[in-house]
Amino acid sequence: MLSARPVQLDGQRGGLGGLSDRLRESIRGSLALGVDEKQRSLVRGIVLGEDEGLGEELRDQFRASGLCHLLAVSGQNAAHVVAGVLLLARVLGVLRVLAMAAALACVGGYVAAVGWQPSVVRAAVAGMLAVLAWLVARPRDRWYFMLVGCAFLLAVSPYNLADPDFQLSFAAVAAVFVLVPRLERFLAGYPVPARLGSILAVATAAGIATAPLL
Repeated sequence: MLSARPVQLDGQRGGLGGLSDRLRESIRGSLALGVDEKQRSLVRGIVLGEDEGLGEELRDQFRASGLCHLLAVSGQNAAHVVAGVLLLARVLGVLRVLAMAAALACVGGYVAAVGWQPSVVRAAVAGMLAVLAWLVARPRDRWYFMLVGCAFLLAVSPYNLADPDFQLSFAAVAAVFVLVPRLERFLAGYPVPARLGSILAVATAAGIATAPLL
């Protein structure tokens, strides 16, 4: 932990790092306009994973309610970017191929803006491969998508293997692939609505896989 009074920005990064910085600042400046700083900090935490501006009391409330994961950028954020682009393209009547290409570009930009966080990269790689598979009419395999994302992150830095974010993200997704169908079949024998059963199955599978790591 570093404690300092004066802070001075001396220069800027260039190349891809500089592009990432500019994207991030552009997004930060456009978020939650017209609300107070506390609310803006909360939105930045959810969208960009920036929780530095949150007060300790608010952090404690998120911890106590079990909602701390909302302040961490995850694959769900990347999915929202793709869904938003495709929905906008549909409203505007844009060709499906162009919409898919725009979704690819926006996901890449979002990953650059939030940084190479394992859960986001995994989801981004999976989403990009799914879109490319659709464009070239090839079959899609979720295990293949996940493992390509894993290989990419380890190629960037083998030290990711020791990163709790990496471990939790891939353990949870693998557990969802393996355990959710079994749990859904188990719950089918009880008077549980199918939608609720799926939610319970996903939450249970992820909880079982991540509990030892936590």
